[in-house]
Amino acid sequence: MIKNNKGKAILSSVVTLLPIVFGLIFWDQLPQSMISHWGGDGVADGVAPKGFMVFGMPLIFLAVHWLCMLGMTLDKKNTQHNKKIVAIIFWMMPVLSIAVSAAMYSVALEKEFNVFTIMPILIGAMFLFMGNYLPKTTRNRTMGIKLRWTVGNDENWQKTHRLGGRIWVVGGIMLIISALLPIEFAIGVMIAVIAVSAIVPTVYSYRLYKKHQAAGIEYEPVFDKKSDKVALWISAICVPLILIFVVVVMVVGDVNVDFGAESFVVRASFSETLTIRYDEVDSVEYRERANIGQREMGFGSPRLSTGVFQNKEFGRYTLYAYTNGKGCVVLRKGEEVLVISLKTAAENKAIYEQLSAKIPS
Repeated sequence: MIKNNKGKAILSSVVTLLPIVFGLIFWDQLPQSMISHWGGDGVADGVAPKGFMVFGMPLIFLAVHWLCMLGMTLDKKNTQHNKKIVAIIFWMMPVLSIAVSAAMYSVALEKEFNVFTIMPILIGAMFLFMGNYLPKTTRNRTMGIKLRWTVGNDENWQKTHRLGGRIWVVGGIMLIISALLPIEFAIGVMIAVIAVSAIVPTVYSYRLYKKHQAAGIEYEPVFDKKSDKVALWISAICVPLILIFVVVVMVVGDVNVDFGAESFVVRASFSETLTIRYDEVDSVEYRERANIGQREMGFGSPRLSTGVFQNKEFGRYTLYAYTNGKGCVVLRKGEEVLVISLKTAAENKAIYEQLSAKIPS
């Protein structure tokens, strides 16, 4: 494939590395540490040196780009690749390199960027694009819905990919629309779309395989039978458990504040419980909003943001909050700061009033 598309291989590689040029142009304006990762709550929780983000990220995308091209080239199962599928292979990594780098540079240059608005749109566009061309793929081992039953039979491959293509297109539309929804609902749509897109074609392909077996239609051997059974059992057990775990972690969890005679307790799902004496608190204030900053450690999901954070005002501080909480309570003890934010402004004002009444003036 590369031999017959040398021009595309060179051009797509150059495009993959274009973010380096942008990074060099704005080198002096970029911070020494750039945000490299966002948590499930949309809060930045990972940084990397400027040099790695400017040079390393595009080079990683370039390496993956060439692995994809080599995979298609070395796949002897399919020597006649559909031209549009070849185009996907050539331009998937370059587009991702530019999109990811654009997000990194936007944040580094302090431009407004909402990862949970952009992410569903990007993933949805990918689903739409891939869903449109899945039915056009021919049987191979490097791209498509690669199962024992699809790779072993042309009819199974074609029918499974026609169904999968329709599901991916519908899922892509749903993901793009979900960008308009609150974070927790958008994540729920994303999990549902990914689960349906993976499970339904697999079940359909297996049922078609059993139907063919009953009709005496033979399939080409693909893998060793013993290892195939082991992999099947592992997938059958692990995939549902992983999906259940992800759904639970993403959409459940609570933050609560309980008041006692001498202290109050802050509890949050998946995080450490805090017990704080009233006489240890120097001050308490209510705010309509606060700049969360960046998480250094802790838990983040579309529902909760907890752990140790860093921002310009508080420095290093502790946050226990709902991601869509209205208002917050800021407590100070010397240089230590704790920020609590429940779901509604009324709940947060009630906490502030109770703490104000109990904390010695």
